[in-house]
Amino acid sequence: MTKNSKTRRIVRRSASSGSLVAGFVHGLAQIGSFGTAGPITNYPSTRSDDAIRGDWKRVGGDMQRGMDKVRGREKAKA
Repeated sequence: MTKNSKTRRIVRRSASSGSLVAGFVHGLAQIGSFGTAGPITNYPSTRSDDAIRGDWKRVGGDMQRGMDKVRGREKAKA
């Protein structure tokens, strides 16, 4: 039996009884698990107005390609 599994078994047993010691041990375990938290979120380096401008340029480009495609089909029919 490993040390971790033995500790977990003791904590589980004492946690079921709802004792003060169980709460203390649980708190210590939470402090130990703090190091495994995920990375802090990094915000984008672009300004929001530049990002919105870029989004609308992409939307406009998509619309232009769609209109060109329809015009090409219309010319092919004629």
